[in-house]
Amino acid sequence: MGYQELGILRPDLVLFLDVPPDISRKLNRQKSDRKYLKGMKQDIAERRRDHQLAAYKSYLNEVRLNDWWLKIRCLTNDKLELAAAVHHRIWNKLSGLEGQIILNAPPVFLPPDRDLQLLPQEFRHMILGIPRRSYFRRRPGR
Repeated sequence: MGYQELGILRPDLVLFLDVPPDISRKLNRQKSDRKYLKGMKQDIAERRRDHQLAAYKSYLNEVRLNDWWLKIRCLTNDKLELAAAVHHRIWNKLSGLEGQIILNAPPVFLPPDRDLQLLPQEFRHMILGIPRRSYFRRRPGR
C-alpha cells in the first residue's frame, strides 16, 4: 500500500468493514443532503461505480495479502447487519488478538499518582491486554 514508498507509518491493524459496492451505493442514495455537495446527491467517488468496485477489490486483496488487515463481515444473507451485530463481530476479532498488538504510538506518560482506571473507558478498550509496562511508561525520576 505504499508505506515504504511514501515514508508513512504502517498501521498495526486495519479493520476492513466488508460492505459490497452495490449495497454501499444503495446506502449512499439514502443519505441526507451534505452542504459540501452543493445540491448534488453524491460526490465524484460515489457516482463512479467502476471506482467503487476497483477500491473494493483492492481492499479485498489487501486482506488476502496482509495478516494485519482483518475483514469484518457486515452482511448476513445479503442484508446489512445492525450496528450492534457488527460491533460484536469486531469485538470478537479484537479479543482474539489480545496481547498481540504492539502500537506504533509513542508511550503515554502517566504521573505516578495516576492509574489506568482513570483513563476514559474507550481508551482502555484499545489497549487489549497489552501489559501496562509495555505501553505506559512512567517519567524517569518520578
